[in-house]
Amino acid sequence: MANEDPKSRYPVDWRPVAKLVLIGTAICIGVSAIFSYLLLFGSFSSFQRTVITSLAIPIVIGVPVFTLLSLKMEEIRRLRKELTHSASHDRTTDLYHADVFSSLVDRRVRAPMGKTRPQGALLVVDAGQLRSTAEQYGFEWANEALRSIATTIRSSVRKEDFVGRLGETEFGVFLHHASEEDALEVGERIRGEVGKVYFAPQGKAIELAVQVGGISFEDATTVTELLRIADKQLDSARRQSSGLEIKKLIADS
Repeated sequence: MANEDPKSRYPVDWRPVAKLVLIGTAICIGVSAIFSYLLLFGSFSSFQRTVITSLAIPIVIGVPVFTLLSLKMEEIRRLRKELTHSASHDRTTDLYHADVFSSLVDRRVRAPMGKTRPQGALLVVDAGQLRSTAEQYGFEWANEALRSIATTIRSSVRKEDFVGRLGETEFGVFLHHASEEDALEVGERIRGEVGKVYFAPQGKAIELAVQVGGISFEDATTVTELLRIADKQLDSARRQSSGLEIKKLIADS
């Protein structure tokens, strides 16, 4: 079963194909016959008939046919793009799935042979308060808050940085070529911007808050190790009453 050809599982239904070919062929024959009739009984010279036959018929038949084909190809391209995006991104937040995020980060943190040592930082952002929000107001409101937090995190980092959803209420942020100071600044920025988000389930305003743990590095490592250390730092952040001890949560590997 592992080597089963996908074509055998999803065989081509030739009936609509044959129907479309027959209809298209009949239309082309009909158009050609009408032009031939008009040319035969019209007051055209032999040269004019040749020019009309050479230009008009291909235009009348070719333009709609190739227009239709182009539209179908564009539709297929768009659908393939949407499928690729759906396979790599979380539906609720539109951020990378956890496995995709980890794969992208792992490529960055492993030092290629003969090249400069990798440098960067990994942050884990937790919005644990949303569990109680879901219990009190329902999952739709909790998902709305997740989307707002995800958008805020994405707007708080650079375009080249990676942002993914790691768990129910956890996000991962990978900062390319970031120092410990850069990571501290971004962590504080994320916390501050999330706190400014207006969120009012059922008309009751609630202040959103997140805790941030992270690790900066200046040498080759693995994403597994970075996530392990960042999670430990996040546990420390959760124990802080303010959740603002960002400096203590970022450490050199």
